[in-house]
Amino acid sequence: MAHIQDAAITRGSARFQALLSTIPFGGMQSQVKYKSLRDLIDIIGKFFFKKVVLDDFSSDPPTTFIVDDQVDEAVKVAIGKAINQGALVYMEDDPNKPLLDSLVGRRFRINYILAPPLQTTIDSQ
Repeated sequence: MAHIQDAAITRGSARFQALLSTIPFGGMQSQVKYKSLRDLIDIIGKFFFKKVVLDDFSSDPPTTFIVDDQVDEAVKVAIGKAINQGALVYMEDDPNKPLLDSLVGRRFRINYILAPPLQTTIDSQ
């Protein structure tokens, strides 16, 4: 049964990634050369993968990021699109600030569906 669930999660993740590949990065002139939202999400995901899996062990690896005022405007637009599509999740720290009026200074994470667990074999005994 676990292999069926694993396959469904993997399929759902692949479909979502395919959708993100169809959404253009921006439309604004940018120093950054991404083609789609998936490109942006892949860059963010690779950073977190490196920190969590490849680098030396850390008891508190980064799993979120904060947008600062140095981020290129086209990247901010793309982050907004990724939020609207559900690829990035806003992590509000202050319950008194429910609206996302600006990306700067705000914390985000990648949607878990874009990081399905590696296939595992579960002993059915």
